Amino acid sequence: MGAATAAGPGVSLVRMVPRADPEGRAADRLVQRVRADRPADFPVWVTGRSALDIDFRAEVVDHAPRAAALIAATTFLFLLLMTGSVLLPLKAIAMNTLSLGASFGALVLVFQDGWGAGLLGVHTLGGLGYWLPVVVFALAFGLSMDYEVFLLSRIQELHDSGMDNDRAVEVGVQHSARIISSSAALMCVVFFGFATGELLVMKQLAIALTVAVVVDATLVRCVLVPATMTLLRGANWWAPPALRLRFRTLRVRHNSVAFGVEIRKARAHGFGIAERGD
Repeated sequence: MGAATAAGPGVSLVRMVPRADPEGRAADRLVQRVRADRPADFPVWVTGRSALDIDFRAEVVDHAPRAAALIAATTFLFLLLMTGSVLLPLKAIAMNTLSLGASFGALVLVFQDGWGAGLLGVHTLGGLGYWLPVVVFALAFGLSMDYEVFLLSRIQELHDSGMDNDRAVEVGVQHSARIISSSAALMCVVFFGFATGELLVMKQLAIALTVAVVVDATLVRCVLVPATMTLLRGANWWAPPALRLRFRTLRVRHNSVAFGVEIRKARAHGFGIAERGD
């Protein structure tokens, strides 16, 4: 610990340098001890790299649950307005959670436990940056929801046109799988470019997002979503009567020439479609 020096009118600065790593637990304990032993006669502020890291982690831990709840509630509301179903938004959030889980699992396996670290040319640090899950969650959740909207909007259009649930799911997957796969492939190419860089931060972010996109565009959207919607059948489109009446007024929807073309193609392939009103 150095001597106190004047930092301004009525302000003195005392520098304390930990002997251990500034990002280690010993530095954290030092900051907590200094803050706990502050005199009550005058204000004392503790700052520096270690103190900022502790404060940032505390902010993330305190606000992350509320942020996640807000994102989930907003997602549920907009998907409810789009589909008129209570179950489909909940299913979409659950499926996105699977993609996020795969992404976080890959981060832990590679950058914390060291699986495949040599092949990828990275060094294992035994932990992850506390900012990384926040950024990965925001980006991966948004990408996953894009693919969900692509798929659900097409299935809903077919179902609203009069096609039964199973056929709507089948044809909807057939006509949306290309755009989902193409979009995922383009994103993976972009992420691969970041993964080949030298910065560890970019490698971590690129690998996490690549895993999230690949799992979401293949296992989730092309297998799990169609399977669950086929099993649930009519329950996919269920909503309380009062909510369904309100939905007819506030519904978010669009009409397109392309959709009419797809309906005619479906009829040409023998899929029975009957006209259905809202």
